[in-house]
Amino acid sequence: MQRAITFSCSLLLVLSLITCVARADSYSGTWSITPSSKAGQVQLELRYRHADAHGDEEWEDSHTVPAPQVRNNAFTIATDAGDFHAQGTFSGGNGGGTWTFVPNANFARELQRRGVNAPSGQDQFELAISGFKLSTLDALNAAGFAHPSAHDLVRLANHGVTGDYVAAMKGLNFNPKTVDSLIRLRDHGVSVDYMRGLQQLGYNPSAEELVRLADHGVTVDFVKRMRSHGYTRLSADDLIRLRDHGF
Repeated sequence: MQRAITFSCSLLLVLSLITCVARADSYSGTWSITPSSKAGQVQLELRYRHADAHGDEEWEDSHTVPAPQVRNNAFTIATDAGDFHAQGTFSGGNGGGTWTFVPNANFARELQRRGVNAPSGQDQFELAISGFKLSTLDALNAAGFAHPSAHDLVRLANHGVTGDYVAAMKGLNFNPKTVDSLIRLRDHGVSVDYMRGLQQLGYNPSAEELVRLADHGVTVDFVKRMRSHGYTRLSADDLIRLRDHGF
């Protein structure tokens, strides 16, 4: 999880950025670190705020992460889209200071090489905040998606759609082809384990059926229970009706 003086970029997957409007290529904020009850871990909080004529935009996130490798009261959070350089002070396991985002100058070239338009400064910052990895775009291309836009990638990253998620669905021969379908599945809690469990029971539902089954609480264990009672040829609609009626 930890590389040299950087946190793993998976840290940033937990960060959610609604829409932020800021000066191009000028993003900074504050951070704080407090001790954690877990050995080798700390509680890291990142904060960002920007005010302009349109109002205030701000977010903050607190998460338990591996203790940073600090050099001269500084450490770096690295992502494919750019780095967050943090500086501050530490005392007795606590720390605080500021961070500045430095975009990766090669990131736009890497996107274009994969068929995606160059991102705006804001898109690149949001991709960094959400922990976007170029491997996610590689997985989308390998799964046969039409080339997404840079803003589509922002939406996917903010909703937690990763390359592992896309690749696992391809391995199950389940390949939704639109960004909206992927986001909808992820937002409704359709996990790879859920899809795999249904397939092992002989079900190959559509994307919309998966969402409906998940929304109505039709779990893999519920399907197995119905089978144990002799109901082995139930459709998705049958399963939903039974679940809704308290079975």
